[in-house]
Amino acid sequence: MAAAVNKKYIVLQADADTAFVQALMDKDVLIYVDQPPGYEDGTHRKMLLIKALYGLNQAALAWYKDCRKIVVGLGFHASAYDPCLYLRRKGDELEMIATYVDDFLIFARTQAMADTILDLLEAKMKLKRQGEINFFLGINIKYDKSKRIITMIQDAYARKILERFGMTDCHGYATPEVDDREDLWHDDSQPQVDQGVFRSMVGSLMFLMTCTRPDIAHAVQRLSRHLHDPRAPHLVGAKRVLRYVKQTLDIGLTFRSRDTQLIGYCDASWATRPDRRSTSGFIFFVGGSPVSWQSARQGVVAMSTCEAEYVALAELAKEMGWLRGLLEDMRMHQDGPSLTCCDNKAAISTSESVGIATRSKHIDVRHHFIRQLAEDRVICLRHVGTADQLADALTKVSTKAAIDKFKTGSWKRFQDQPIRIFWN
Repeated sequence: MAAAVNKKYIVLQADADTAFVQALMDKDVLIYVDQPPGYEDGTHRKMLLIKALYGLNQAALAWYKDCRKIVVGLGFHASAYDPCLYLRRKGDELEMIATYVDDFLIFARTQAMADTILDLLEAKMKLKRQGEINFFLGINIKYDKSKRIITMIQDAYARKILERFGMTDCHGYATPEVDDREDLWHDDSQPQVDQGVFRSMVGSLMFLMTCTRPDIAHAVQRLSRHLHDPRAPHLVGAKRVLRYVKQTLDIGLTFRSRDTQLIGYCDASWATRPDRRSTSGFIFFVGGSPVSWQSARQGVVAMSTCEAEYVALAELAKEMGWLRGLLEDMRMHQDGPSLTCCDNKAAISTSESVGIATRSKHIDVRHHFIRQLAEDRVICLRHVGTADQLADALTKVSTKAAIDKFKTGSWKRFQDQPIRIFWN
């Protein structure tokens, strides 16, 4: 979406009709089935599948291979950074096709160019045209081409999961989680709850968080640690997030036409949980619009705040390398190193150092990837105060004031361009 507003793309959507049964089976894998009822000829012979069927383990892969062959045959090539993103260059023009199983998004400069792509696809597969993008994968998408603004909101999906879990009329909350009685979350004497219901709740919230709601990322990853053995406090925590979602149905992401430079914010808590593992959080923006975020428990016990932040920067570095490659693929060129903001000066110093120090010599080699990017001038680390740290809400249970700040985006970039995560 960030690419669409920056390049003034027309965005059309389409759906492959009964996609899996259009896909040819791999000739190296022979699958035989019984004759369907009504077609028996008395021989009891088995039938060799030529095309895939829904419910078959190989069906999804067969469809992907078939779809890829068709799209590549039209002159597109799959991105090295996302195998479901196809690009075709014609001089200064760049056309793109994004696929998600049997759903297609067509990006082109003009309506005629987009229609031509659909015509070519339609000649190779059964396709339902759905016009300009408006509802995709449970996300309501509004594209104001005159103002070059795209807004994405999952209010319909959120209402659906509230109804599914009987919380349509629940009382809302202003924050997604609360930090009181943390000991109960790790108390095995607490009563068990239905594992299926709890997993469904967390899975539904995870899809919401992944698409448009970074404000619940910390709460969801915290709940995800207990999917194997959920207890009553965990179910209360999941319902708390749903109550927060109920009160914030009208917020979502917004993408505006600005520059295409990638900027990241990274933060970490330190030893805040009973197992003493820290929590990493990062969020990336392109032209002031959020494009990637993560909240995750670290795999090691950090021995200092510096080490916790350093490990978090290593996780950010991996995502940044992928994002820069993807943006370059889409001709959203990055001018120089990508700015990364961290509120720990010691972690920045360690990242930019090539020597070995007593305080850091024990750190696993995989976390030193950040040093390589800093040395190669792929990343530029900048210190910001805690008050300006946009990733703070991804690392801890936040207060209402912190959540409100995260939603309204009352920060300034170094170029004095405002960053707004949400619209409402």
